[in-house]
Amino acid sequence: MIETLLQLRFASQMSSEPAAFYLAGKEASVWLDEIAKWNAPHSSIRLLPIASSAADRSPRGVLIYALQNSATSWGASKSCLTYRRIGERLFLPADGCIEPSVSDQEIDALLAADYTYVWHPVAGLVAFEASDVLSVSDLIRFEVPRAREWNLARPGVVLAQQLTALFAAVTPTVDDIMNEGQDDIGTDSSPLSELPPSPAEPDGGILNSAARQGKRMLANISQWITRQVPHTGSRETWVNRLEDWAERQLNSYASGLDAARNKEIERLMHMLESDPDRGLRHALPLSGDAHRGNAPPGVRLGERIPDFSLGRLGGGGAADQWELSYEHHMRLTARYRELANRELQLGRHRRAAFTFAELLGDFYAAAGALTQGRHWREAAVLYQKRLSRPLESARCLEQGGLWTEAIELYEELGEHEKAGDLHAKLEQVESANEQYRLAIEKQLRAGDHVAAAKLLEVKLGEIDKAIETLASGWPDSAQSSRCLDELFDLFARTGRHEATHRWIERFRETPQPNELALTEILADTAAGYSDESVQYAAADCTRVIVSRQLDEGSSHNKTRLLGTLARLEPKDRLLGRDCRRFQSKSAAKTEPAKRRNRDLNRPNLIHSVRFPHKGVIWTNAIGSGEAIYAVGHCDNDYVLARCSWTKFGGTGRIWKASPRIPVTLTASPLNDDFVFVHVFGQEHLTGEMFTPSDVCRTHTRFGVVRDMPPYVYCAVRAAHRITWLLNASDTGLVLTAVNSAGELVTTQAVDVPDAEFDEDDLIEGQKIYAHGDRVYLAFGDLLQTYMRGRPVETTEFPSPIQSLTGSAPNTRTRIVATFQRGAAMFFDDGNNDQITRFASDMEDPVACVNRGGFLVIACKGEAQVYSTSERTIRLVGEFSIDQVKPVAVIPGMTASRFGIVYESGKVDVFELPK
Repeated sequence: MIETLLQLRFASQMSSEPAAFYLAGKEASVWLDEIAKWNAPHSSIRLLPIASSAADRSPRGVLIYALQNSATSWGASKSCLTYRRIGERLFLPADGCIEPSVSDQEIDALLAADYTYVWHPVAGLVAFEASDVLSVSDLIRFEVPRAREWNLARPGVVLAQQLTALFAAVTPTVDDIMNEGQDDIGTDSSPLSELPPSPAEPDGGILNSAARQGKRMLANISQWITRQVPHTGSRETWVNRLEDWAERQLNSYASGLDAARNKEIERLMHMLESDPDRGLRHALPLSGDAHRGNAPPGVRLGERIPDFSLGRLGGGGAADQWELSYEHHMRLTARYRELANRELQLGRHRRAAFTFAELLGDFYAAAGALTQGRHWREAAVLYQKRLSRPLESARCLEQGGLWTEAIELYEELGEHEKAGDLHAKLEQVESANEQYRLAIEKQLRAGDHVAAAKLLEVKLGEIDKAIETLASGWPDSAQSSRCLDELFDLFARTGRHEATHRWIERFRETPQPNELALTEILADTAAGYSDESVQYAAADCTRVIVSRQLDEGSSHNKTRLLGTLARLEPKDRLLGRDCRRFQSKSAAKTEPAKRRNRDLNRPNLIHSVRFPHKGVIWTNAIGSGEAIYAVGHCDNDYVLARCSWTKFGGTGRIWKASPRIPVTLTASPLNDDFVFVHVFGQEHLTGEMFTPSDVCRTHTRFGVVRDMPPYVYCAVRAAHRITWLLNASDTGLVLTAVNSAGELVTTQAVDVPDAEFDEDDLIEGQKIYAHGDRVYLAFGDLLQTYMRGRPVETTEFPSPIQSLTGSAPNTRTRIVATFQRGAAMFFDDGNNDQITRFASDMEDPVACVNRGGFLVIACKGEAQVYSTSERTIRLVGEFSIDQVKPVAVIPGMTASRFGIVYESGKVDVFELPK
């Protein structure tokens, strides 16, 4: 019998009646709040909590379904994900399908009859016994009243006024803390007993014997004497002979000193491998400024306490500087970082911070370790004094309960909502309201009516002003549809159904600028509004607007209008059939007028979108989620903009920078909640935001990652929301991983041959790519592969690499390297020798691998499509494009689509023939 592995795949075309809803979060109170809003009989509802992992049994979310009733009319909120039922016992996401395809009967035969199953995209296939299934009443527990004596209470001490903060009589400043340890810092602390020898160490003489020390002192004195005597003789004299003798003695001592120090370093390396905890006590700092002046040279490593201290970072006494070879420097750097990562995993965050800060001089990683260890005060000092990150310092102060200091920083930085929240926690109502009003003004200046209205409703309780703010956003703002949607929700929550009726009647009588989006909002209102009379009015108004729009607009708009009409009566199969018939007849009438591309080897041009910025030369673009982001420059201004795959979506930021410096632009291909934007050597963009609009409905933050280190050359954001940074430190290049919360995940030293390191080359193009748990770095014609717990693998390519890209997440690893002429594909599956070169005639090409596994490569005037199945590259189509330089090829949201972005700002959207 042939066994086949079943896999869960994304399928946007799947549609069926919802059978259950998935709600993320581990709090049962959140689940109950959501269920209370539904139009569903609570007695028939059942809940299946999904565990975070096999080791962590706390729930990541819950699947909610009914025993008998359908979930179609429940009115679930947008935070719930729809699930459908396969067979009798299996639930999976509504936009997911099983590959290879299996029938309901086959699924029922494969799964045990005593269990209920949920296939979660992250947690995998989860089985539930009958005892694991919960009802709503299982989430509610009532305390049993207990008899107690209440007549023994004693009055306490009543304070005269509310206590909001405690301060020391003499508060030390940050500078005082940093200066506390200056007098006792040096690389050469009091020497201890000799480090144990390494196994491979040869026997040697004693450098510090009295005889050799005496000779060195005598040689120094002799050299000083000879410098005082004039050198005027024509022949060699006793002065010259004494000078030569002193120089020979000092050279001999210097060579012996280097040999002894190298022996001590080898002993340190051995100890770091065999006894890391002891080795850290004798570790030699590789960077830092914690010294003043030079101490006498020695050959013994001193001892230090492997615990982070702010006092030791402020500058100290004299130090004995050891000159290390390149090999020793790289070995110590790599070992220190391994030990620091080990300390992080063991939860010893102060030791990790000590290693990062005092041994490696990596204050960015040290601050991240302290933050994870909840050492808020010290982390705040590092962010403010060493890293110049006042916003991160304020966050640490807030987390540490130092709210008064955090408020001062938040107000200075213009983070008024955060300052208002802290004032509210301290019950300083007037100050909190003042900050909230400043935050509302800031949101309105940014055009975010929805956020401003939310602050008015939730923070200030001013419902009427919130309604007025949302109403002002329709129909002329970029958020017009979202403002109307939120306005109807607010009317429903506050019971103002008459106001909703007035708005619907206005739409019925007066044509609106964006009636296509309006019909979808009205259809949602007809399906989920809390008042039945409003539901009826919204449904009727939807029919009126659809009827006056069907004779106009494109076929795409007609499809959306008819789909909205069919949603009004989901159980009416005749209505759905009639809508499909109408659409087919309409398409048949317009088909002769359309130019159809019947060349199966040429993709079809679906439509084009353009960024409407005159004079801007676009230099880079990426696709993330359902949006496209592009960056370009005009004179000395950089412009960041976004659009959807069908329409322009707004400008995010214009800032000053030299157009000669490339911009790093990256985002997760699946999640468009954050876009990484960085100009090398320029001020970091932080706290910037794309507000939701009718075109792009997501709230997207852009800028750099939280706590980003300085001197970042390039970056890539992986599908699982990990951002990988290649940055410079005092000890060399470092590969740093940061999660979506800005927390440090890991660091790794990067060893690059001097001949391959070029700073200008690193910041041009995309020299870093991440796929799964692997990170790829390009240096010249070398490709380095990094994977945690494994040695670095190096692959040589036939030409210097200009940029890297690769296959979609959760697919076979295929890495594409583009060159000045042509490109090559590298199949990273254990056979490092398989590098296939293609498109050799293309100059400065750009490429991508779309979600269907097709490789698309383009240059000025032409493009090609290759199949990459079965570890081979096969040309399947070539076609002409605009005679304008393309800056990016972007995979689409479906397996057959992709886009080409030109430096003119035009985006052509193509679809591969089936």
